[in-house]
Amino acid sequence: MAADAPDAAADFVLRRCVQEIVDERTGAPLPDIPAWAAPALAGKMAELDPQAEILLDLVCPACSETFRTPFDIADYFHRELCGRERDLYCDIHHLASRYHWSENEILRLSRRKRMLYLDLLSGAGQEGIQ
Repeated sequence: MAADAPDAAADFVLRRCVQEIVDERTGAPLPDIPAWAAPALAGKMAELDPQAEILLDLVCPACSETFRTPFDIADYFHRELCGRERDLYCDIHHLASRYHWSENEILRLSRRKRMLYLDLLSGAGQEGIQ
């Protein structure tokens, strides 16, 4: 949803964060979030939670130009989890192909044990075995 309609996604998040807006003159709650309030609310939310938007100061290695970019923690975690899932399937494939163990047998091994067997298959753990 957010990738297709970022404005709608931002509006959705804003509506989930705001419980009520009260008219300063009358004290009555407003039925909807006024257009003028959204930028003020975004500023107030950033003030209340300064770590909600993480900005990274970076330097281009080619031209030494400095720039600032937001760090999208949700995207980072998603990519990290997908990468780990892919690695796990590769590990299972490699161990099953060589040892003929089932997927369930491999998954019952601790991560440490799986890594030890993979090291043996790659030759990295051969020095202690005769």
